[in-house]
Formats: sequence, structure tokens, C-alpha cells
Amino acid sequence: MNELFHVFDSLTDGVFVMDAERTLLYANEAFATLCGLSLRRLKQGTLVHSIMSFDAPELFVMPDGTVGRDESTPYREVVFKSGKGQEGKVRIAIQPVSRGEGDASKAFW
Repeated sequence: MNELFHVFDSLTDGVFVMDAERTLLYANEAFATLCGLSLRRLKQGTLVHSIMSFDAPELFVMPDGTVGRDESTPYREVVFKSGKGQEGKVRIAIQPVSRGEGDASKAFW
């Protein structure tokens, strides 16, 4: 699946892609750096919120969040904390992408 996202490889903005269970499908080098990890350390299938959490629990990327699951969110500034303890502010937007009509198992964010 990484070949779908290779366009993000050269961006200086951190980008990650997750599935409906909020597990990591893809991350670029900028996201890995923000997390304090190498790309090799970012394992596909890891829960995104265990790699990086945000002070906005309503966002779909968080365990009980729903905002951004069904429709795009505008950019907003949030505080993050990486699994390595790094903290800071980032701008985040969530963009759902469906690969199959009405089938969440074929969607990613």
C-alpha cells in the first residue's frame, strides 16, 4: 500500500495514514522525525495514538474521537505528545478517503 502514498515521501510536513482501527498504514520521514523515531521504528499496524497523542480527544485519530471520521476537518492547531515524550504544537487536518462505497474497511485517513 505504501506505493499509494509515495507522493508524500518528499514533503517536509509530517504525514501519516491510518485505517478505520486507527492503526498506522504509512508515515513519511517528517512525521517520524516529529515523533523522535526513524521510519524503521514506525511499525505498520501500530495504533497511531500510541505513537503520538493530541490534546483534542474528539479527533478521530484519538481512541474515542469521531471528528474527522466521516468528513474532512479544517486545519487546527493542537498540542501533541509523542510516545518518546516530545511535546509541541502542530496543525492537523483529517481527510477521510474511501476506496469502496460504504465499506469502512476500505477507507483510510
